[in-house]
Amino acid sequence: MPLYIDCFGLLGTIQFYKKRYHLSVYYGQQALSLAEEKKCVEKYSEIYSNLSAPYHELKEDERCLLYLDKALAYVDKSSNPPSKLSILYHRSGTLASLGLYPEAKEAMLEVKKMAKEVPVPPFFEDFLPLCEGEIDLALHQAVDFHGIAQKFLANPYQNTPDYYNYVLDEDIYLYDLLRKNGLKEDAALYLAQIEKIQASAPSLATGIFLAKSKASLAEEKGDALEAGKHYAELARLYEEQNEGYNEDFEEITKLHFDLVRLTNAYQKAQKMARHFQEESDTDALTGIPNRRALEKEKKRFPLLAKKEAYFALALLDYDHLKFINDGYGYQVGDNALRLGGQFFKNFLAPDLRIFRYGGDEFLFTLPVKDPEAAKAYFAKIQKGVEGLDLHSAEGDQILLSCCIGYGLYQGNYQSFALALKAANEAIHAAKKTGRGNIVSIVG
Repeated sequence: MPLYIDCFGLLGTIQFYKKRYHLSVYYGQQALSLAEEKKCVEKYSEIYSNLSAPYHELKEDERCLLYLDKALAYVDKSSNPPSKLSILYHRSGTLASLGLYPEAKEAMLEVKKMAKEVPVPPFFEDFLPLCEGEIDLALHQAVDFHGIAQKFLANPYQNTPDYYNYVLDEDIYLYDLLRKNGLKEDAALYLAQIEKIQASAPSLATGIFLAKSKASLAEEKGDALEAGKHYAELARLYEEQNEGYNEDFEEITKLHFDLVRLTNAYQKAQKMARHFQEESDTDALTGIPNRRALEKEKKRFPLLAKKEAYFALALLDYDHLKFINDGYGYQVGDNALRLGGQFFKNFLAPDLRIFRYGGDEFLFTLPVKDPEAAKAYFAKIQKGVEGLDLHSAEGDQILLSCCIGYGLYQGNYQSFALALKAANEAIHAAKKTGRGNIVSIVG
């Protein structure tokens, strides 16, 4: 049985370095289940430590800390000082990520003390000033980030492909920190280094970071065209990320039926599958179901149409969002959509569905008892959009409005295509007559 545990652990490590973090968690959990079943206590520390790594990359720091603490609890039993030192180092960084700076400082002091006692210095010894600098800054102590940045940029690891995975996280962290502290020239050097590593060892996560960073820089310069280009690239990368989640889901399901025949393993696989499905069906910007989800759910609309005497399918379109994007920047425009998504989420229910259809368009479906109920509902939605608290980067309030067009069906809903066509005609009629209009078409 220990051989099977090691095999799952190795597969988890391989998937981690391939940056398929959900799969890495999956394999790690299989190794843990087998180790717990056979009470292989000597394997616990390594498994818990390995599980903490993908959770760190997934920004689930609380779960990462949980596994690091468990790894630390068992590492003494494995009599492995280098492993304990590595766990302590990652634990100090995780505590800092969670804002627990006094605890992180204490952990860092223990790391530095222990690093002097081991016969071979740990490879991450050169990384310690970075983590310590973040902690000291949070504790209001003086930090020479310019000196730290210059020294780390000259580190031989920066030009050693085998260490790219290790330095990249620190480079990204330092870039953000340098930007926050106004060291733009140093930050630019790090952005160039990150691009260099990305060119040599392409990574989807790094590509997303670079697209976000470049879009933000372009917006600072007032270059809306350049920002738009990077946001388009960001959207493409997010779509690719969602596709990767789906591939992981399919592989996990296959692995479950082919390799793991334990009931508890099946339950964990299903839980992970639901997580992947929710991420792939949710719009990243607004947090509501996306067009992919709509394609799946539209098959249910004929059943929803029978819930009440009437059924409405509507399109909502923000008024003059392009003007906001051009005049105030894409971040403000995105915030308008994000605020709308947060507002719309309050109305989501099993029978009341809302989707981001594309751009600044949202699609609504709901069964209602009469035309007045539909009219009142959409008036409430429109009023809510008008009340969204949107401000420019300078703090000026920006007023929002929207148009809504919908088709209303009394027992005669036929197909999504026809209903969408009617809603399109209605929204065009609404926008043609000005801002803040609601137009309905009886189907």
